[in-house]
Amino acid sequence: MSGIPSIGIDSNPVCVSVSKAKTDWAIRLSTIKRLSDQVLCSTARKYRNFIDRKERQESLGHEYLPQCDPIFTHSRAGQYLISSGLLERGWIGPSAALKTLLIMESLEGLPARPRNFLQLALLGLLVPEISNMAYGPEIYKRRHQREPDVFGLFRGRVLENLEKLEHLRSRRIKAKTTVLLGDSVGKGLTSVDMGMVRAVISSPPYLSDHDYTRQTRLELVLSGHVTSNEDLRRLKKSFLRSSSKNVYKEDQLSRHVLRFPEVRALIDVISEKAVQRTSGFARVYPKLVGEYFGGMYRHFELLGELLRPGSKIAYIIGDQSSFFATRIPTAQIIGTLAEGCRSGIRCLDIEPIRELRGTRGRVNWSNKEWLLTFEKKGSLS
Repeated sequence: MSGIPSIGIDSNPVCVSVSKAKTDWAIRLSTIKRLSDQVLCSTARKYRNFIDRKERQESLGHEYLPQCDPIFTHSRAGQYLISSGLLERGWIGPSAALKTLLIMESLEGLPARPRNFLQLALLGLLVPEISNMAYGPEIYKRRHQREPDVFGLFRGRVLENLEKLEHLRSRRIKAKTTVLLGDSVGKGLTSVDMGMVRAVISSPPYLSDHDYTRQTRLELVLSGHVTSNEDLRRLKKSFLRSSSKNVYKEDQLSRHVLRFPEVRALIDVISEKAVQRTSGFARVYPKLVGEYFGGMYRHFELLGELLRPGSKIAYIIGDQSSFFATRIPTAQIIGTLAEGCRSGIRCLDIEPIRELRGTRGRVNWSNKEWLLTFEKKGSLS
């Protein structure tokens, strides 16, 4: 929007493809319109074939469910919707899922750039317009299910996005934007040239035991990025450790931060509380805390190599009380780790933004969300 050249890095392939589509200023609007019409025409034809198969079976007295159709059985995404239980648990209705699969199938043969743009329209509709899920702020299943007009919603969103892109074009935005698939603790950052970054803006995952792959699970499945449990496991391993569902036996990043008294004390307190619990996830909490802060430490180590002297950094981070109501001053600890990793990063300020309140069991908790600002030591050239 401001014409500033930028690089974005994300471990979630859906977020990467969406970001690429949103920052592709050179794409031809007339091409998108023509291809979207072709996709809808092809999809409508395939849907009529499904209706014919359904009517034939029902005329013979057989029940014909959408998930029994070849559209599902010949699609890895469709098969995984069934095997993963997403369909059975009602994350998305069978008919809505079938129509979405048909659109995705019609998009497969398109060149990458228009395909990304049209996928952006479809994936952006999954929650809440097409599926039975909504955000509040966590993703949840709504009580009332309905039958959405998937094809009409898709057509409308494509036109809406084209209007937005045309408006941005009128502002003559030409800044180069690069979007990379990778993590912020390893290969994602090491793929960026050293010393070329002048500013960083981010909001790292919160240490809240939220499974971030769950937030985009439908998008990941229907776009074909997650079609097996192994795909899901591989994706979770690429994320910063912030949930008990993405901590693994071989993780060892906590070794970087055990020398910090704040981290060590937290792990000890949570370990004492975990001993009294029978839940398997509860016993993972101490390791999770160490791996989260170890990952952030490693992140700042690598980030320091990319920054030019005098560069500024701004992060939004929230404190948490997710593990046995133990208050974790996340922002303060991250400020300490950034300076303690000896990468030349200095914490300038930790400013409160808002109060976060909630209930966990019988315990009411209150934490703050913070804006952390840092600086790479030296003068910006």
